[in-house]
Amino acid sequence: MRHLALLLTILVAPVAARASDPLAVYTVPTRVDFLPAEANADKVVLHGACFFRQKDGRHGDPACGQMYFACKAGQEAMCRMQWHEIKKNIGADWCTAFGDSEMVTTATLRPEVRRS
Repeated sequence: MRHLALLLTILVAPVAARASDPLAVYTVPTRVDFLPAEANADKVVLHGACFFRQKDGRHGDPACGQMYFACKAGQEAMCRMQWHEIKKNIGADWCTAFGDSEMVTTATLRPEVRRS
């Protein structure tokens, strides 16, 4: 819930526009888990608050959770670069966006799994 409040605060705060095209996913990341390890990751789990571009071009309501992504073979270096950019923005005062502006993501935001 704290992340959702942070995301809503960020969304209504005046900030400079970063791009003219809306991207597929916006997130306020809280953690990035590289799998199997950061140096050679081909999968990632992104944690935080997110909202997604919808078919009508608008963005849905923000929600907190985690998303899993896997790289296509041969694109691992590009994926790692993008995942590191997201990680670098943990704690920033703006949303981090990724994905194609012309597509609606098929990513699923899953509830956070509580660690014991």
